[in-house]
Amino acid sequence: IPGPTTQALESVAKRYRVHIIVGMAQRHPVISGMLYNSAALIGPQGVIGVHHKMHLPINEKHYFYPGSTAEVYPTELGNIGLMVCYDASFPELPRLLALKGAEILCSVHATPKGAVGKVLGDLEPHKHRAIVRAQENAAYYISCNRAGIEGATEWLGHSAMASPNGVVLAFSETEDEDVLTAELENDQILRYRATSPIFRDRRPDMYTPLLQPLSEPYRVPVEGKGGVEAMATPWVAPD
Repeated sequence: IPGPTTQALESVAKRYRVHIIVGMAQRHPVISGMLYNSAALIGPQGVIGVHHKMHLPINEKHYFYPGSTAEVYPTELGNIGLMVCYDASFPELPRLLALKGAEILCSVHATPKGAVGKVLGDLEPHKHRAIVRAQENAAYYISCNRAGIEGATEWLGHSAMASPNGVVLAFSETEDEDVLTAELENDQILRYRATSPIFRDRRPDMYTPLLQPLSEPYRVPVEGKGGVEAMATPWVAPD
């Protein structure tokens, strides 16, 4: 990026005065053979920004390098934050984008049928996530999932859009290719944030454990009447 794919889409965006977000495998600009799983934001003026997928599931770890940036891109439509598929499963990333000023959270997906798990089945995961991610960040949320069939894979489709108060604005009822439209109003963001001040009510002082590693150092156990009751030295997170 820039390359043949983004250049072709740039001409479309310029011709129709639209903004396009496309998911693609992106070559590293310097290191040969290294790839990012990327989403590119393209407007009438060209490529505006690129997000490299941060959270890599299953076999993607063998092919892609994880991104380490979370940027928000100002456009004439509003401030846009990008995610790729599995990124949206982690509430920390859309919250980070919202704290950086994102008003529209966009996530591109390639979710096949049956990937949500046997418990949930295919119960409209993109609609439910759109509702939650939009409301918890008081921002618009747009989730676009791949549709149709490629080889032996059937893609789930069912893309969705939700408003800052968690109301579904548009939802695809089909697993086939579809077009969703909705009108996004800046005033609705302001109204909802005025009555639901989630950013003011945050408690960052209580969130320190989120930054700590999951694995704690081993400490020699202390034996008590009921067996091992305590650690000889309590574990304290480093400064």
